Amino acid sequence: MKTVYKKILWLTPANFTGGLKFTLEKHLKSMGLDSAPIHLRCFSKNCLKKTGKKNFTWDQSKYKSFENAITKFNPDFIVCNDTAALGFLTQKYTSLALTRGSIYKFNSIPFLVIDSIHKTKSTSTGSWIFKQDLLKLKRWITAKQRHQQKFRYKVCENKTDLDQLKNSLSDALLIGTDIETSGRGRHVKITCSGYTVLSKSGKIFTWVIPFVDTTKSDGCFWRSKNEEIYAMKTMAFVHASKPIKVLQNGSYDATHVITYHMPYNNYILDTLHLFHSIYIESPKRLDFITSLCLDFYRYWKDESKEAEEDTVKDIQIPQTTFGLRNYWRYNALDCYYTLMNSLFLLKFIQQPQMKWALDNYLKEFSNQTGPDLACSLRGCKWNTKIQAKLNMSLLQKSESALKDLKTMVGDSTFNPGSPKQVAELVYDILGAEPIPRQKRKTGEPVLKLVQTQHPLLKKIINQIWEYKKPLNNASKYGELQLLNQRFMYKVSAAGTETGRKATKSSDFWLGSNVQNVPESMRIMFEPDPGYFLFDFDYSQSDAYFTAFESEDPKFMATMLSDKDTHCIHAEHFFQIPYQKLADAKKNHEEWCVHKTTGVRSVTKRAVYGANYLMAGYTLFITMGQDAVIAAAIHLGYKDAGSWNFKQLVFLCTKLIEKYFELYPVLPVWLTEQIAKVSENSNLSTCYGGLTRLFFKDLRTDTSGQRELASFYGQGGTAGNINAFMADFYYNNHDSSDIMLLFQVHDSIVGQVRIDKLEKLIKLKSLMERICEIHGRKFIVPVEGSIGLGWGKRMLDWDADIKKEKVFKHDREWWKKWNKK
Repeated sequence: MKTVYKKILWLTPANFTGGLKFTLEKHLKSMGLDSAPIHLRCFSKNCLKKTGKKNFTWDQSKYKSFENAITKFNPDFIVCNDTAALGFLTQKYTSLALTRGSIYKFNSIPFLVIDSIHKTKSTSTGSWIFKQDLLKLKRWITAKQRHQQKFRYKVCENKTDLDQLKNSLSDALLIGTDIETSGRGRHVKITCSGYTVLSKSGKIFTWVIPFVDTTKSDGCFWRSKNEEIYAMKTMAFVHASKPIKVLQNGSYDATHVITYHMPYNNYILDTLHLFHSIYIESPKRLDFITSLCLDFYRYWKDESKEAEEDTVKDIQIPQTTFGLRNYWRYNALDCYYTLMNSLFLLKFIQQPQMKWALDNYLKEFSNQTGPDLACSLRGCKWNTKIQAKLNMSLLQKSESALKDLKTMVGDSTFNPGSPKQVAELVYDILGAEPIPRQKRKTGEPVLKLVQTQHPLLKKIINQIWEYKKPLNNASKYGELQLLNQRFMYKVSAAGTETGRKATKSSDFWLGSNVQNVPESMRIMFEPDPGYFLFDFDYSQSDAYFTAFESEDPKFMATMLSDKDTHCIHAEHFFQIPYQKLADAKKNHEEWCVHKTTGVRSVTKRAVYGANYLMAGYTLFITMGQDAVIAAAIHLGYKDAGSWNFKQLVFLCTKLIEKYFELYPVLPVWLTEQIAKVSENSNLSTCYGGLTRLFFKDLRTDTSGQRELASFYGQGGTAGNINAFMADFYYNNHDSSDIMLLFQVHDSIVGQVRIDKLEKLIKLKSLMERICEIHGRKFIVPVEGSIGLGWGKRMLDWDADIKKEKVFKHDREWWKKWNKK
């Protein structure tokens, strides 16, 4: 390896121990880097000053000695792997995580920022990211950096500039574009829009069209109405032009330009989805993607910000001329980096061996820009009358629980919202033993374990949740901001590692994650006038795909049986006759169907954990103490209520073992899959065609093995639902009769016209698609419910249901609800 930079200074933190050196040398060797010219030094010992609980700055008084040490060493190239050194070198940053992958210069010496080597072991992506940065180092010290055109841009300030932008499209191939917005809900406005144009000759230039100028009294950039209209028309002209549009997370931009009635034509490339299709476990922020794709990258995402005192919070854009210039440059850089990333990713993904990633992209992108975007724009009608009443009820419930809690602990000043006070109560006053490696944490998963130590701890901790959970729901949903009386959300096709859709707050900067709405809050969701809501759910979907992927004959037979699957499993676990279980389920008997302690419900949780290779400890956390105790009692252990944590975890382990006794092929198949995927460069494909690259060493990493096990069930379900949603969206010509609103786990929630209920029969048949795995065909059954509200306001749907029955059910529901 011929080096250009022969003397490399690697700036380390003061605590760079032998273990970290060994890790570094191992990774250098794996990347083909010679460690001989790399010199490890710490020139910033004791140079950090604490400015807050987690904030640090560097001691500027020691800068000269730091600079002299660098000068004396006289390196050709520097690697900055130390927080304090980063502060000295940049005179700005003290975060390696923020700036990693960036190339800067210090006294004409180039230096590369690399994040803490601790992360190679503490995070799932740490080792992979570290190796990517070492490859960048290798390209720099061998002068083989990836080509990158110079960034040039212009802010359009008059009609002549706008015409130049339009003229530049005459020979354009690609346009990288991005918008900046301000405000929320109905008050969202586009503040500027940028365009990086790649011409057929290979030249790249960036344009920015501004619309807001906070230094002007009216806040408008353009001085006349006609000028602003011309700027808007220019924006629409660019969007309608033929060149391919490239965006990063373009569904956000699309949401807003659609509301401006100027959608993108030929938007077919999205760097977020391209990257996610290859590296599904990796972060997918624009700056992160850029740090890996471009060798001359430098972190820029803070360049739009001014000092805090110069920023008006509700406008969220700079208030000075200097700040606005930086803001427009920031927008231009977003466009430039998006386009440059796309050129690298397109070249990479079009290689023959990357066909799997291209297939991933085509499916993901068609979902995101089709059904997912349509659902995100629709939102769902929300009943504010119920919202107000529920909010009051939740606040009263929380207040009552707090009063009781203060009485229980004998302290009228106790604040359960303070982690410090909760820790003092639990660990110091009540004497709980800290969970190993969790110290004195007070999060719900930790306190679930702590409360198993004594009945009093359980009582107190449960009372804390009795206070916190209603208050949390009141905060999230009781005062939720709406858009046109609608609950808004964003459906994302790139939000998970299994292909499942994720949801979050809307791109209009309000709303919430619709998939996490508790059952008790769902009653506020309603259909639009003239419609009924429907909720169609794939029954036990993950288990179908796991069974047919594993080819366990008994498991497949169970899934194809007319019998209730959970009752079959409960019979095996608890030696209760199947018919007794089935009758109890039909009659809604508590011992069988209770959400937490019912034998059928307990069985569902145990099976879920076994299918995903959970250990006993993890299954206990997933099931919860009450459910595990209930399982023990169902097994005949009447004293289970007094069991300690270890006994309960041991029972969970036994449940998993019992499950594999029923399906002996399943664990063998999982072991074989681990070996097979490891030999296939950690690539695995599930039903529906999603191929995932696993970062973890599947041969030794148990968490990675659990992810692989869950991938086949969850990924198969996602493949089935996603294919249905895409087919329905692109082929459905009766979109006003039946509309999809959102997806929740294995369910599709939508609305159907009251006089078109027969459409749901066709919808069910479309959802019950024929699936084929290893030559065997099966159909995942769909169960439906319908109503004038979601969740508990619904009743079971069948093909013969009449609208009168739905109306009657809702009237009866309202009577009961109003009495509460």
